[in-house]
Amino acid sequence: MDDVDVNMQSESYRLEEKNTIVAGPTETELRAGVVGGDRNAMEEDEAGSQPMEPFVGTRFDTLQGGKYYNDYALKMGFSVKMNTSKRNAYTNILEKQQFACNKFRKPKEDNVGAELPPVLDPIPDPKPLGEEDEMEEVPVFDGEESGKNKNKKKRKRERIKQTQCKAKMLVKLKDGRWEVTHFVRDHDHPLVAKPSLSKYLRSHMGIPWEEKRFLEILYNCNLTSGCMMHIMSEFYGSELNVPYGPKAITNLCDGFSRDSMKEGDIIETIEHFKDLQKDDLDFFYKIKYDLEGRAENIFLGGWLGTETLYGGIS
Repeated sequence: MDDVDVNMQSESYRLEEKNTIVAGPTETELRAGVVGGDRNAMEEDEAGSQPMEPFVGTRFDTLQGGKYYNDYALKMGFSVKMNTSKRNAYTNILEKQQFACNKFRKPKEDNVGAELPPVLDPIPDPKPLGEEDEMEEVPVFDGEESGKNKNKKKRKRERIKQTQCKAKMLVKLKDGRWEVTHFVRDHDHPLVAKPSLSKYLRSHMGIPWEEKRFLEILYNCNLTSGCMMHIMSEFYGSELNVPYGPKAITNLCDGFSRDSMKEGDIIETIEHFKDLQKDDLDFFYKIKYDLEGRAENIFLGGWLGTETLYGGIS
């Protein structure tokens, strides 16, 4: 089967009524460019480039189908969960992965009609997975940081209303490549109409790794988070198109600050070890660094006749 070029443009649907089956654009509509009606200039700028709808036979060199499906979900207005996966019993190699709408769970109600926290109810596949091979996985997309501060008002999070939505994409490893073997397009709940709002859905809130590195460079140049947001808005054409908000950049900069403080601490520690070596010729130390150049383990020896390994430094 020939490889599929997954790079097309179209506009996203606007939902007009609630509690209806919501059909995404078909492949024919995407190719013809007839999805949607007249838009004002802001909405056209916001829609931007939309990934082509997945279909059976789409192939990927790596398991990038998750990111591709998540990009598609961002434009369509829903959030993605990694639902079930299957690994080879002998090699432990991942062979099957399912991505689903985050409203895939079965709704439950208590005696007064309030929705209870959802319990996992796996979506049946064309060929159900064995119980021993199934497992629930957390999305690989970046999450949120949480901190304890009694003086801050905590924003109340709305509980996700589960509808047992069947929208999903299933990929399998075939001949060393990942192929879409099953795809359900329709949702049974309203979708978010604008990408400027859908970017706040759970699976779309992370900052891409390469942009984190770029923002770190800007941080080291002493730019404020507001300036960073302005620069990213220029890259994306508008702040509405940036797939994360100013708060995400602020949280990232806080992480950079903590890392720099830790780096300063390890430098002071090394200087202290050097002073100890001057007083005790038998004392020695060795530091193991990780791939990002951060101290991972410290080995101390010859100090008062002891040898100690300190690990888990982060």
